[in-house]
Amino acid sequence: MFAILSAPTFVLVFSIRSYREPLWKSRVFENKTLVGSVVFGFMALLLAIYWPPLQTILDTRSLYLMDWAWLGMLVAVELCLIEGYKGLSFKMLRSAV
Repeated sequence: MFAILSAPTFVLVFSIRSYREPLWKSRVFENKTLVGSVVFGFMALLLAIYWPPLQTILDTRSLYLMDWAWLGMLVAVELCLIEGYKGLSFKMLRSAV
């Protein structure tokens, strides 16, 4: 549950960075502060999941490869939904003008 709530945020923050440009057209790595924050956050997530002292404090369990696969699919679906919404809403705004 811990990974499901936090990991998608690390990817989705790049998608919502620009409401007008799709993720694949934006310069994702241009904002070094954002990239550094995402890397730091992902490292903290890995520590919380795999480092035994933090596992005890946070009551987390190690994830298997299949768990990471499900998490990756969840992130991909969320990313598609956000990018689809951005595309549709921007298209409707352009046609309204």
